[in-house]
Amino acid sequence: MTDEQVQYLAGCVTVNDTLEQLILRNCHLQPAGLLSIVSVLKNMRTLNFTSNKFGNHGIKAILNAMSTINSLQFVNLGSYSITDDLAVELEEVASCNGGTTNKTYKLCINDLTVNDTEAYAIESLISGSSSICHLELANSVIPDARKPMIVKAMRKHSTLSHLNLSGISVTEEVEDELTSLVANNANLYHLALADCKLKDSFLVKFPEALNAHKELLQLNLSSNKFSAMAAVSIGKVVTKNT
Repeated sequence: MTDEQVQYLAGCVTVNDTLEQLILRNCHLQPAGLLSIVSVLKNMRTLNFTSNKFGNHGIKAILNAMSTINSLQFVNLGSYSITDDLAVELEEVASCNGGTTNKTYKLCINDLTVNDTEAYAIESLISGSSSICHLELANSVIPDARKPMIVKAMRKHSTLSHLNLSGISVTEEVEDELTSLVANNANLYHLALADCKLKDSFLVKFPEALNAHKELLQLNLSSNKFSAMAAVSIGKVVTKNT
């Protein structure tokens, strides 16, 4: 979409008070056009801008919208590139409004490849959001040292009911944070850890967390290689909780 087309769309959005969902996937949005749309959003509940390469200014506009649109419940940024400059912007937005980005309930930022500084920005965004119930970071490449801190940031969200970390290699430190997250979050109903290179050490500790959690409805451990003993251990708990 050209900037002129996007500005025309922004004009349509301005006069439509009932529009709650805006999906602009793979539209080749440019920063100027994106800013013209985001600036007029009022009652939006869903923003989906996946597969657009609109740079730091565009991402900043979306993140600012996350903190100002009270009705917003679902933000899908899909796969985009975070730069060090954008990491600073993320931290600034995460610290606005007294340290919370208001009304961010569902956040999908899959397929990321980030360095340590950029991963810290993601951690800040998660910890600075007020109430996340659905979080996806699937198939992301994150430095091992930062992964436990990101999972720890998730633990503050007692509202978290859906977590997808599939495709992220789980280290021993992440194992401990995940175990604590599952054991202490009574609202977690869906957990996806497919292809996370899970080890037997985790699959031995994890059943204890499942024992303390009676509400989990869906558990995806596909494409992990673990021993028969570990599989039996989890199987017993799953059978017990059904």
